[in-house]
Amino acid sequence: MVQSPRPGYDRHLVALEEVLQTLRDQQRIDRLVETTSQFLHKEFNYPLVWIAVYLREEHMLVGQGGVSEKDHSFLKQKVSLFPGDLLDQVLVQQRPASVPDLREERRAGEWRKFAQKHRIQGTLIHPIRYREECLGLVLLGSEQWGGFLRGEQMSCLSILLGGLGASLSQLVTEQQRQKQKRPDEPLLALIAQLNSLPSFQQRSLTVVQETQQFINSARTSIWWFEPEQNLFRRRVTNQSKTSRDQPQTIPEISAQEISGFCQALSAGQSVAVSEMQSTIANSAPLRLMRQLKVQSFLAAPLLVQERLVGFLAVEDGPPRLWQEAERNYLQAAAQLLALTVPQDKTEQTIQPIQQDQGLSPGFTRPIYSEQDWRDTLRLAAEQLSKSLQVPRVVLLLCDPDTGKFSVGFQNQGVKLRPLGESLKPLSDVDWQMLERSTGAITIDNWSDDLRLLAWRETFLNLGVKSLLVCSTALGRPLEGLLLLGHESVRGWTSTERQMVESVAQQLGLIVHQWQLQRQSEQQQKIHTSVQQGLMAIQKTQNLERLEQTALNDLMQVLQVPLAALVTWSPGQNQGRIVVPPEIHPKFAVQAEVLVPIDRDELIQTALTRSRDRDPIDQYSSLVKLSVQELAPDTRHWLCGSDVGQIIAIALQTDPEYEASGVVLVVDRLERHWTALQLSALVTLLNHFAWAHRAISLTQLLKQEWQNLESLNWYKQRRLEDWCRQLTFCSRQMNELVQQKSLLAIDTLGQRLAHQLEAMVSTMSALAQRESWQLHIQPDSIPLATLLKRLLDRIEPLLKKQQIWYQVHNQRNLTISGDIHKIDLALYELLLAACHRVTPGGRIDLWCQPLEQDWFELSITDDGTIDPRLLIDLHHYEHLDLLAPSTLDQPPGRHLKICQSLLQQLGGQMDMFRLEDGRVLSRLILPLVPPAVRGDR
Repeated sequence: MVQSPRPGYDRHLVALEEVLQTLRDQQRIDRLVETTSQFLHKEFNYPLVWIAVYLREEHMLVGQGGVSEKDHSFLKQKVSLFPGDLLDQVLVQQRPASVPDLREERRAGEWRKFAQKHRIQGTLIHPIRYREECLGLVLLGSEQWGGFLRGEQMSCLSILLGGLGASLSQLVTEQQRQKQKRPDEPLLALIAQLNSLPSFQQRSLTVVQETQQFINSARTSIWWFEPEQNLFRRRVTNQSKTSRDQPQTIPEISAQEISGFCQALSAGQSVAVSEMQSTIANSAPLRLMRQLKVQSFLAAPLLVQERLVGFLAVEDGPPRLWQEAERNYLQAAAQLLALTVPQDKTEQTIQPIQQDQGLSPGFTRPIYSEQDWRDTLRLAAEQLSKSLQVPRVVLLLCDPDTGKFSVGFQNQGVKLRPLGESLKPLSDVDWQMLERSTGAITIDNWSDDLRLLAWRETFLNLGVKSLLVCSTALGRPLEGLLLLGHESVRGWTSTERQMVESVAQQLGLIVHQWQLQRQSEQQQKIHTSVQQGLMAIQKTQNLERLEQTALNDLMQVLQVPLAALVTWSPGQNQGRIVVPPEIHPKFAVQAEVLVPIDRDELIQTALTRSRDRDPIDQYSSLVKLSVQELAPDTRHWLCGSDVGQIIAIALQTDPEYEASGVVLVVDRLERHWTALQLSALVTLLNHFAWAHRAISLTQLLKQEWQNLESLNWYKQRRLEDWCRQLTFCSRQMNELVQQKSLLAIDTLGQRLAHQLEAMVSTMSALAQRESWQLHIQPDSIPLATLLKRLLDRIEPLLKKQQIWYQVHNQRNLTISGDIHKIDLALYELLLAACHRVTPGGRIDLWCQPLEQDWFELSITDDGTIDPRLLIDLHHYEHLDLLAPSTLDQPPGRHLKICQSLLQQLGGQMDMFRLEDGRVLSRLILPLVPPAVRGDR
């Protein structure tokens, strides 16, 4: 069974359909409002109906009418909207709002008073929307509490207001189109008028009048900039009839007071200000608006060759939102006026340039010395200061490695303080601005300008308030800057800018030439230092001297307060620290500390970087650290208070070879390393590494050779001694065989057996312990026994050559050490003396204790000796191993071995020629302490 529709609902639908058709046919807003309000009053029985249109730009509601039994005029009023208001909430959220009692709603504003006066309670506020745009709202008021629409009535209301929104949107759009200003036709008419006017004054007045007529403002004016006085002065003005009775405002204003406004105009931007806006840009000339007593202001720049010469402005007393067409018209009118600036102004601009065209050639000259450089800069600064009437001229030089600027030259008035030697680094934005600029940059009032912010405080402290700066290499990387500073706020004319640009480029050539010359001198200086350092390294054959020489060369070439070396031998896990003998206390190093190679982070980082270095990149093995990056263990021995930056590089000739150390170059934190210095560092360290490895390897091989040479000599002498002993034993055995006495045979046989057993034991120990190197076996022997055994061994030779000998001052002393080696060394010295002495000569042995623990044994003979042998023995460490020497053959070779052996035993051996011609062989040997001798 189908339920029939309700008669009341059908009636609403029929009425709604008729109203919607009526709304679609209407062409006037008042008719739309009247039709809608009557329908709402009749169908929903609301005593109060109010329909308002929303003005987005003014952010207010304008009442269009409605239904009210008591106060109909209230429905036509304008209602301003504020954040948090009930009406503002409906417009923003675009959703209906219901109020049970409008009299109690504090957010209702004036409508609350209206409700209290006319007893309106239940209220419904519904937005009028079309395509997500809110066009206004409808307010329905009831005299009953609540009284909200439900279900079908709410749907009917939504359909009705949707139709109203569509029709209202169409009418509003058409009205806006008809009211919209079109600047194209007025501008074409203005161009035609300007072409027919003979004077600039007439053209200016025409532009002002036409602008006044199109924009319909209170006042239209032209303001001209006076750069010498740094102010804008109003020259041409036109007022509306309503504002002519107002008192005249001041005709000028300082550019310093409206610096943000001036910057915007200089960039070619128009500036529009209205106090209706919630926020106002920094470019708004608020001070000028207060002086003019206006709340709305619109200005467009007058630019001649990208230089601000004035602006065209319109003013209005009440708040006003400027339309886009008005802004476009003003911008175009200002550009047209700027194109008609009289030619005489251009000629006045060119004339000073022609007068000063001889400025640059006056200081363009070759630069041969520092004095030429200074004289040229002084002449340029004086001429610039005189021509432009500026008290301060500064030339800044840019360091391409650090990006810092230093003062190359400066000229200032007598009572002005000079600028410091260097300035803080610029920000990336300022750097790019200077580098990309195609001309001079002007700062009229530095107090209100954020450009070159890093330098602003420094210059303001010197009293500089206005600045003109130009790169000496426009369009190229920065090399230098020419700065002109003034002590008062002022503008800079295009003439001054062009003159400074011309001078800056001329100075740029001189700066470039001078920097190339200084760079060449620096390269030559470093090259000479490196060559001297390499020669010193090549001449050094001692490892310790090589390390000290290399460190001193590094400090001299790099001009650093400290160069240190942590070095170790292969297989060691601790490194010793080598530093120059004299270093600054603030870069102190604890040289006595042994550095653990495996645990020190700095050492390990340098070794790792060296192993993984790029063969193409010569700097890949360098480790650059600041003092904050050092580990506490490293900071313990690298403890100087001024240590700031560290460069570490391993001494490693090839990644396949073991490193022998790590070199550290240390300086303060602000130190910057140039590419030239780093190249010199790498060159010196590469040669140092090869020399260090070569000398280390040479010393190692030399030591092995000396050890084997000493071992060979020692074994040879022991074999000779054993042969002597065996010969003696053989002779005694032959005598024993010839004897008939059994007792003598038994006694002598036992003694010979003991001797042979001792010889075998000695030979076995020698074969086991001293197969490849000497083994020191500490022992002691009385001096008398040692001398007796020595003289018994040498006695056959003494008798054969009929040499007279004598022992003097023999004491009851005990010698300590390896007795066999001391015995053989004494024998070698005495043997050499016997070979020097002619038959019938003399040898004396002198015994003398030195202090308590040492004993001196001197051997003097009257033989002859080669003087070169004495010299070579004294300078053995410095001899050229490849050159022939008296130490290559006996007896020099044997004496050299004895000298080295006695040093290993803790003794000393020297040979001299006395004044009477005798040869002195002097030995110093350790004694057994008296307490030990007493125990024995």
